[in-house]
Amino acid sequence: MSIDVSPVPPTTTVEARAVAELARDLGPWKLEPPPTPSDLNTADEVFLVGTACGVIGVVRIDGHTIGNGTEGPVTRAVREAFSAAGVR
Repeated sequence: MSIDVSPVPPTTTVEARAVAELARDLGPWKLEPPPTPSDLNTADEVFLVGTACGVIGVVRIDGHTIGNGTEGPVTRAVREAFSAAGVR
């Protein structure tokens, strides 16, 4: 499993930094420049991280279905690790 993500800037929230650390344990970690809209539209999975929502899968962007339109296994694994770590 390979996870392509944007670098985590130093001003990122505690939650986003925690997810980046947790995701490193789940598989290869590949840092990329910030994703373009095209990158997001062709991604197998996309998720958001926030204080209020924790980790939430994105299944549609501007009417375009991401992956198969459901939360994927990487998103699920990251969300479960995030919850188990008690970050939120």
